[in-house]
This record gives sequence, structure tokens and C-alpha cells, in this order.
Amino acid sequence: MQIFVARNGTREGPYTAEELAEKSAQGLLGATDLFWHEGRPDWSPLSQFPSFIPPPPRSDSALPVLGTPQPEQVAVSGPQIRPWVRYFARMLDLYIFAFCLGMLLAWLAPGLLKAIDNRLLIGMLFAGLWCLVEPIFMTTWHTTPAKALLGVTVRNSDGTCLDFDSALGRSFQVWIRGMGIGIPLLSLITLSMAYERLTKHGAASWDAENGFTVSHRLIGPLRITCALLIGVTFLVAAIVGTLHPS
Repeated sequence: MQIFVARNGTREGPYTAEELAEKSAQGLLGATDLFWHEGRPDWSPLSQFPSFIPPPPRSDSALPVLGTPQPEQVAVSGPQIRPWVRYFARMLDLYIFAFCLGMLLAWLAPGLLKAIDNRLLIGMLFAGLWCLVEPIFMTTWHTTPAKALLGVTVRNSDGTCLDFDSALGRSFQVWIRGMGIGIPLLSLITLSMAYERLTKHGAASWDAENGFTVSHRLIGPLRITCALLIGVTFLVAAIVGTLHPS
């Protein structure tokens, strides 16, 4: 059986089961790295591979210096290539942010949004502003409100939290290279390219180039229901706002 591994956005292999066990025992492969072989429907974390051997715990002499960033145990479960979950989480974050920002502007500057009078431009501006806010969540929680609801986290390849500059750069790369800045036709093209890259190689281009790891947990029925209710609520509000702009 030929086994392939997706690690830091690149695909390695093929390996035999024995080679995979040896590499994992040596600490060369981690539990959150992904594997796939013919017959599997999707990429899965190596912790689910029968021959995976966790590396031995470090001795006290190998403990890192106090004060250095420490990697965290990443909780993963189920398939790790979930482009639609990632897309829905991002859109949900944008809806929540746009609603909160819109309410704030309606209170502080009620005539500003009416002066712009272009919903597409307002949406693009709000999405760009979200790129400045998202890193605040990513550097403290390694996730965002909607990503947390849907069990998505983003970390460095060693499990540590992204620093602000890295998180800021990632946010703008997703906005430009993934969302096409919100321009309808361009967005369709960039989203299609990002989807193909993620499903074929196990990582989006902006994550592979910077060594970021996106981890997923299985989403329970309650979380799915909450996410759908939030999404439908904002969608209905947007439709009502379009039909009755006043």
C-alpha cells in the first residue's frame, strides 16, 4: 500500500506502512499531519493511522527555555480537507463583523453609509477592514468566532499561535487571493482556484507558503444548527435591507 503524507502544505511519499511508523516514531511526522492512500475518501490526521507511533516524550534536559512560545496540542477529528466549512466560517465572520460595524456607524455617523450608496463597495470595504480585526483573534485564540463555532483553528506548523504580522499577512492573502477582494467575477475565479489547490494538495496556497496548519474538529448538530441560524438570519436581514433600504 502506497501512503502519501501532506505536511506543511506539501505532499510527501509514497511511504510504506513500516516507513510511516518509523518516521512517526522518530518524530519526523506529527499526529496532525495528514495521510491518504488509495481507497480512502479524504485526507485524515496521522493519529488515525493504525501504524502511527507517537514520538517518545522529551526528557527534562530537552524542555524549552522558559518564556519561549510553546506548541499546543491540536484537537483534530474527522476529515481535514473541508473547503466548504472554511468558506462558510469566513462568510459568517464577515456577516457578524459587518453587522456590528454597520450598527456602530449608524450610531456614530448615520449619514456615512447612505453617502457611499453602493452595496458592493461597502461590502468590499467591510471585508478589507475585517482583515485588520481578524489577526487580533488569531493571535490570541488561533481562531475567530465563526471558526470556533465550526471547529477550525489556524496555527504555525509547530503548533504555536501566529504572531500579529503573520496573521495580518494571511488575512490579506485570503481576501485578495481567495476572495478576489469581493469583486463578483474575480471572486468566483479565485475561489475556484483556492478550492482546487486545497482539495488536491491538502493546504491553501497562503498556508503552504507560510507554514500554517489549519485543523478541524467534527461539528456536532448543535453547532451546525447555530451556524445555519446565524447565516440565515443575516441573509434574511440583507434581503430585507435591499427591498426596503430606508
